[in-house]
Amino acid sequence: MLTAARARSPSHRTKAQFSLALNFLSRAPSFLGLLFFIPLIHEGLGDARYGELMAAMALGGLASVLFSGGNILGRRRIGEAMLQARHEQEARAFRTLARASLLAALTGAVAAAAYAVWEDRGTLFFAIAMLPIINGLTGAMDEARAAYNEHYFTAGAQICFQILAYALGLGIGWVSRNPLAAALVMIGPGIFASLLTGAFLLIRRPYLLHGSAPPAWRALGEGLPIGLIDGLVMMAVNFSVVMVQTDLPPEAGAWYVTIVRLFMIALAPVLLTLVPLTSYIRGIWDQHHASRQSRIMTAWLAVSLLYGTATALALWLANTFYVDRAMGVAAPMSQLQALPIYAGLGAVVVFKCFSGLSYMVLGPRRLNLALGVTLTVSLAAAILGHVWHGVLAAVQSGGAAFAIGLPLAILAVHSRGAEDTAPER
Repeated sequence: MLTAARARSPSHRTKAQFSLALNFLSRAPSFLGLLFFIPLIHEGLGDARYGELMAAMALGGLASVLFSGGNILGRRRIGEAMLQARHEQEARAFRTLARASLLAALTGAVAAAAYAVWEDRGTLFFAIAMLPIINGLTGAMDEARAAYNEHYFTAGAQICFQILAYALGLGIGWVSRNPLAAALVMIGPGIFASLLTGAFLLIRRPYLLHGSAPPAWRALGEGLPIGLIDGLVMMAVNFSVVMVQTDLPPEAGAWYVTIVRLFMIALAPVLLTLVPLTSYIRGIWDQHHASRQSRIMTAWLAVSLLYGTATALALWLANTFYVDRAMGVAAPMSQLQALPIYAGLGAVVVFKCFSGLSYMVLGPRRLNLALGVTLTVSLAAAILGHVWHGVLAAVQSGGAAFAIGLPLAILAVHSRGAEDTAPER
C-alpha cells in the first residue's frame, strides 16, 4: 500500500513531468551548439584531425558496455527501495552502483590506454578517450537522482553548463582548433552537471554513504547480464567509428563520424525521455493489470518504431542539406548506397527506446536472447561485407542486417511479453 501510494502521489507524477520537460529543454543549447560548433571543428581541424577527435570519443564510448547494466539495475533497485521507504536498501543499491561504475571506468581506462599505446596514438588521443569514460562514471549520480524522479536537477545543471561551454566554444576561436578543448565543450557539461548532482544528492541524503555493498567485481557482474546487449549495440556503433577512421581516407572518415554524431543527437531525446518516464512507470507498473501493461508496451513499441524510422529519414535529409552543403563533407557513396547505414542507426534508436522500458519492467532473459541473435547475425554480415568489399561494406551490411532483424526480434519478444512480468532483483 505504501508503494502504491507513493507511486501514484501527485508529487511523484509532478517530478516525472518536470524532469521530462527540463530534459528536453536541456538539449536545446546542445543541439544549437553542435549545429554550429561541429562545422567549426571540422574547419579548424581538417578532415584527418577531426576524424581522430571523433574516433577518440568513440573509443571512450566503447566502455558503455560496462556501464549500462549497472545503471539499469541500480536505478531500478534504488527506486524500489525508495518507494518502500527502506533507507538501508537504498544505500546498498547506491553503493553497489557506485562500485560497479568505478570498476567499469577503471577497466575502460586500461583498455583505452592499451589501444592508444598499441596504435601509437599519443597522450592527446588517450585524454580525449577518457572524457566519455569519466562521463560514464559520473553518470551514476544521474541514475541515482533519476531513481528519485529528480532528474530535473541534472537537466537544469546541464542547461547552465552547456550554455557556458558552447558560448566559449563559439566565441573563442582557438577552442575549435584544439581537439581536447573541443571535446570538453561537447562532453564537459555532462560531467560537471553529474558532479553537481551527486554533491547535492549526498547532502540531502547522507545515509546513502553508509551501509554494506558487495565487492566491486560482484557489483559489476550483477549488472552486466542485464545491460550486456544494450552495451554491445552501442559498442558496435562506436567501434565502427574507430574502424572507419583508421582504415579509410580522411574525407570518408569525416563523413561517417559526422553521420554518427548526428545520430547521437537524434538518440538524445530517447534517452532524455527514458530516464524520468521509465522510472515513473516502474513505480506504478505493478499496480496495473496484465491487459493494461500489455497496452502500455504495445504503445511504447509503436512509438519506438516510428521514431526509429523518422531518425533514418532525418539522417538521409541531414546528409544532403547539412553534411554536404553546410559542412562541405561529401559522402563516399550515393544516397541509395548509404541507406543501409541510416536504417541501421535508426534501428539502434528503436532498440534503445524499446529496451529502455522493457529492461525496467520485464525480465531481461528473453529480450537479451532475441537481441543477441540479431546482433550476432549483424556481426556476421559485417564480417562478410568487410571480407568482400572493405570497411564501408561492413558498415552497410551490418546496418542492413540489424535494421531487418531488430523489428522481428522485438515483435517476437513483445508477442510473448506476458511471460516475463517479473523483473530480476
